[in-house]
Amino acid sequence: MKTGIVVLNFNDAKETVSFVEKIKSYNILDSIVVVDNASTDDSLTELRKIQGIHLIEMSSNTGYAAGNNAGLRYLYENDFDNYIISNPDIIVEKRQLEDFIAYMNSDNNYQMFGPTIEEHGKLNRGWKQKSIKYDIHDNYPIINRLYKNLIKYPASRYKGEITSVECLSGCFFGIKKEVIDRVGCFDEGTFLFYEEDIYCAKIRQAGLHICVLNNVQVIHNHSITINKNVNHYRKLRYLKASQLYYHQTCFNHSKHLLNRLKRSAEMACQFAYLRTNKKIVNKHNRPRKKVTILSLHLRVGGIEKAICSLANMLVDDYDVEIVNVYKLCEPSFYIDERVQVTYLSTDLVPNKEEIKNALKYKNIKKIFFEGIKSLKILYKKRALIKKCAKDNDGDIIISTTLAFDQLFSKYQKNKLLIAWEHCHPDCQKNYPKKVYKAVKKFDLFIPVSKSINEFYKEYLTGPQCVYLPLCIDKVDHEDAKFDTNQVTVMGRLSSEKAYDDMLRVFVKVLEQNPSAHLNIVGDGEERHNLSVLADRLGIADSVTFYGNKVGKEKSQILENTSVFVTTSHYESFGLVLLEAMDYGIPCLSFDSAKGSLDIIEDGKDGYIIKNRDLDQMANKLVALLNNPSKELSKNAKDKANSYSYENVRKQWLDAFKNMNIHDLKTRVMFTSSAGGHYSELCELDELMKRYNSFLLTEDHEMMKEIKKTNQSRSWYMPAGTKEHLFKFLCNFPITIIRSFKAFLKVKPDVVIATGAHTTVPICYIAKLFGKKVIFIETFANITTKTLSGKLVYPIADLFLVQWEEMLKLYPNAKYRGGLK
Repeated sequence: MKTGIVVLNFNDAKETVSFVEKIKSYNILDSIVVVDNASTDDSLTELRKIQGIHLIEMSSNTGYAAGNNAGLRYLYENDFDNYIISNPDIIVEKRQLEDFIAYMNSDNNYQMFGPTIEEHGKLNRGWKQKSIKYDIHDNYPIINRLYKNLIKYPASRYKGEITSVECLSGCFFGIKKEVIDRVGCFDEGTFLFYEEDIYCAKIRQAGLHICVLNNVQVIHNHSITINKNVNHYRKLRYLKASQLYYHQTCFNHSKHLLNRLKRSAEMACQFAYLRTNKKIVNKHNRPRKKVTILSLHLRVGGIEKAICSLANMLVDDYDVEIVNVYKLCEPSFYIDERVQVTYLSTDLVPNKEEIKNALKYKNIKKIFFEGIKSLKILYKKRALIKKCAKDNDGDIIISTTLAFDQLFSKYQKNKLLIAWEHCHPDCQKNYPKKVYKAVKKFDLFIPVSKSINEFYKEYLTGPQCVYLPLCIDKVDHEDAKFDTNQVTVMGRLSSEKAYDDMLRVFVKVLEQNPSAHLNIVGDGEERHNLSVLADRLGIADSVTFYGNKVGKEKSQILENTSVFVTTSHYESFGLVLLEAMDYGIPCLSFDSAKGSLDIIEDGKDGYIIKNRDLDQMANKLVALLNNPSKELSKNAKDKANSYSYENVRKQWLDAFKNMNIHDLKTRVMFTSSAGGHYSELCELDELMKRYNSFLLTEDHEMMKEIKKTNQSRSWYMPAGTKEHLFKFLCNFPITIIRSFKAFLKVKPDVVIATGAHTTVPICYIAKLFGKKVIFIETFANITTKTLSGKLVYPIADLFLVQWEEMLKLYPNAKYRGGLK
């Protein structure tokens, strides 16, 4: 009978090579299969040197079960009769392995076999099946010690050669072919832990039998690989997730018991989190940085399309994960198979539409119950996001919704935090204030359009604003036909898109061009109202509601489109405009959709209609339908090409490669008075660009032009000099108060000052809060001290002079040459 062994390696080539060489020398096994579980070190290089084995190289590490299954499937496909699973940290002598295989080949009533395993001086001979009550109690500190022995069999049970047990250790065991025939391989629903418990439970449920061999003994150097690659807190997270999966998969427990298990597991993890060094909670040794993109869901929508495109753009250079709160459907857009898609919940569903309907029809009972349900959903959502914020192991975290921002800024302070803003400031009342509050501790703020960038760079205090464009995916398609008389609008059917205005415009179009046809692509809460309005306006036969369309169906609609229109009251960017332009379709938009202004150049590749003039929109539509313009079409394609996948991908990758997390997180307050002091400060322009920089200076006529820009990152103190002593003394308390407010808003790590009086309060305030103070004495003084220099010198962490002679006046200063 043929016997093969599967050995799983991850970043532990030395141990694996030693184990494989030893068992290979026994000449007992018919095949040795080594599976490398996407190691991030030089393991593969070492494993490839081993002769006489079958090496399987996994493209990604999806856990213990998936890795071992690759080896089991290879042996099964090659008609092996017996299969052994072994960790590389097992020590087994030749005689013990011969006896183990002999028992597997013998005629007995067992299908799964385990040896007696010695671990840290103790013997492991299997255990009883873990009940849910046992695992609940196991999650409580101290109490769990009282329950440890409940799943152990008494020593008196292990008599004779074979003892029947309910579960075996996964570090070393064997199965017959009959197990795979009837049960299959490991369940891949877990990443680490409980794999053997799940497998043994399924084997027993299939009517097969498990035993431990009392006369065969191996030694296990327990968890060497795990401990080298996973810290205690993350290991516990894996354990508790697998624990819950075990009970959900293998048994039919009540919802009450499962909820108790969840709560107790979360409490155990919280307790472990308190005892773990926060700097290493999510630290991993990876060859590439990991980018985590935070999303609510991946249904059809502009934000969701942008998320999928960004993940695809980055996956060649980074490990990429998309974390979603809800799983409302499978991803609506193409995602590279290397991108990991994670859902915080698979059963949580928002009830926003139900509440809207209840309010619409004034159903008091439904309003009450849906309101209670909504509160529960919000609580669960926040709990899931909080857990994700604590556990996430991304190096670069990109948040696409405010729901994540505050919790991630609290628990992921050491990561590069990027807020990717897709919503226009006008989308809700006080929306910019919500953004301001949510992202103030982030490192970068990336708006999706230039208009949003212009707004927030003068509004936000905290993260730096950087504009990076969205892209359109390259799809093979024909150019649009301009003789179809078809007009298309595309997007979510909601009130801000103003498709009711589009229907009113189309009434005017049909008066001049009766053969015109309107395509409305998308879905949403306004679909019924729009359909009713089309009937009322008498244009229903000339309007088609397509619903959500992607891929070829969407492409076919655009290929038959002559003109594309946006009627939104506000629009962040308008990715659909670029998609239409890629087909050579000229586009029309009202100027209220500010995002459209980034894309459409009036008269060149489309037209911008001012003041939401419906008549002008209708006339321009008719003109384009009756007289298609080849020049507009060509320019539209050129515009779309500038936003192509490759062009935009290069911009994002260049930006990411130039990002230095230390520099972005270091907030520097540059401060000086107006005039010559400010001129000297400007010589530090390179430093200002490098760090997250802010300016505190004097409100003086000389600063008039400078005040027009960078308003959110600049503070201006009352002007005054010591020559006008009374005015100076009156203004100085105001300067102190305003400096204190500026400090609290920015919370700089370093203050760099060049003088004069304006800089003194902020330097002392910074020192009071334990921040670094760097003072640069003015170039104008050579033989005398300035008043600000005298005041700041005693507290400065670094005092720099621009003349070597000044070292006599400031003995502890450093001379670094002149700024100019």
